[in-house]
Amino acid sequence: MTKAKNMKEYFVEVFKIEGYVHKLCEKIETLRARQTSGSGGFGLGVQKSRNYKRGEDLSVTILELEDEAAKAKMSLLRLERDIRGLSCSLQDPMQRAIIIWRYICRLKWKDIAKRAEMSEMHVLREHNAAMEALMMDVAGDVAG
Repeated sequence: MTKAKNMKEYFVEVFKIEGYVHKLCEKIETLRARQTSGSGGFGLGVQKSRNYKRGEDLSVTILELEDEAAKAKMSLLRLERDIRGLSCSLQDPMQRAIIIWRYICRLKWKDIAKRAEMSEMHVLREHNAAMEALMMDVAGDVAG
């Protein structure tokens, strides 16, 4: 069961990275709003040199955050690609669908249950069985 837990932790990285990207995007939007408003942005002719420097600093910070967000998005895409590849090894089509719905589509358990036309508890059991099967596949690849 601990091996399956490790596989779950690997898959849950999707949600962690997605949350991180969301926070970065919020910061970027906040800084852009500040940049275009009067507080530290451009357009205030009276103290042009000081405001220009502040605006320049904001621009650099925004660019750095955009770069960081782009790198995180690339990590997310690689992880999604890996999850898709791993899910292809599942023999059970319902387990494969549950993995895709959860980690690629990011559906909540109740929404997956509705799509799968089964209870949430049954979805969780199928999910856990899929994690066990994936872990066995990965262990088999390492041993073989």
